[in-house]
Amino acid sequence: MRPLVDWSDVGTEFDRVCSENTDFASRTIRNAKALMKFSESRYPVAHDVGPGYWPTISFSWLSSFSIAVEVFEDRYEFYRFFDKRTEIKHVEIGNGQSFPDALIHLLDGVLLDANLGGTKA
Repeated sequence: MRPLVDWSDVGTEFDRVCSENTDFASRTIRNAKALMKFSESRYPVAHDVGPGYWPTISFSWLSSFSIAVEVFEDRYEFYRFFDKRTEIKHVEIGNGQSFPDALIHLLDGVLLDANLGGTKA
């Protein structure tokens, strides 16, 4: 896989992953698209997008520590990797909610505060 240099590349890779993995639920795909749409004007480009452990979609960013967001039908899981430990936060998607404030807070705390090129909207 070639490096993802902009959000258009992330979208292209996302489309490829979805075409090769037909087990994704439509809500999982919709939630992943919501993550990409929200992120593209706010955060640095994700370094990777691919299938997760379950029939989920995973996005990851590299910084002084790595983070990943795994997208499910009904929630997001936020992973923050430290030396010898991993912090995992489950973020539920409320009815009618376009993108959870709790996930914005978690992503902002890493991707904006780490000076990776993200901008506050």
